[in-house]
Amino acid sequence: YNGNPLIYFFLFCLPDALWYLALLLLQLAFFEKDNLVSKIFLIGVIVLPFAMEFLQKFRLLSGTFDVLDILFYSLFLILFLWIERKNLFCV
Repeated sequence: YNGNPLIYFFLFCLPDALWYLALLLLQLAFFEKDNLVSKIFLIGVIVLPFAMEFLQKFRLLSGTFDVLDILFYSLFLILFLWIERKNLFCV
């Protein structure tokens, strides 16, 4: 990628962030506000990519730790929670 940050983003960060968004949207299809198991599953889905990145950082999981992945996971999570706030949090 020759040090170009835009190419780096499209090659490495965007695919991971889109994977995370797809995981969140898939989980949303099965989410029920009144079901405890569903809420626990939502929390697990939210935490999963962050946990995987930190496991990579401490070499407990193979892969390459990338701070930019965490940044884009966070941005996509905030966007997802903001858009779906009524479906997830309102009674």
